[in-house]
Amino acid sequence: MRLYSYFRSSAAYRARIALNLKGIAYETVSVHLVKDGGHNYRPEFRAINPQMRVPVLVTDQGDRLIQSLAIIEYLDETHPEPPLLPKDPIADICLVPQVANARRLKVPLDKFPKIVAVDAACLKLPAFDRARPECQPDAE
Repeated sequence: MRLYSYFRSSAAYRARIALNLKGIAYETVSVHLVKDGGHNYRPEFRAINPQMRVPVLVTDQGDRLIQSLAIIEYLDETHPEPPLLPKDPIADICLVPQVANARRLKVPLDKFPKIVAVDAACLKLPAFDRARPECQPDAE
């Protein structure tokens, strides 16, 4: 599989976590959203995703999935173990990237100890740790 990604994209971050949790090997194709006016506007990427957004997951069969939650649902359906969508509602895959954005933008989180605790617990898991923005090949 190939994942078109930008290291700071919270949507791509969710998809990386899901792929890592599933233990699915994937190639990262970096699409810088800022450099040179945004590589997502280049014709070669528009051919991959006319919406010009990341992430895009290209399956081994050549299918393209273009929304993070659609990617997560597809991965859960095609690789059921371990399940990403538990029987009881939790939103960790979505929560961790949002906390990362909050920290990057210096949003105070001290009023949200449960969110901070969930984030800390998730980041101890290798799947979440490997998906961190600073661990991506296009991180500066």
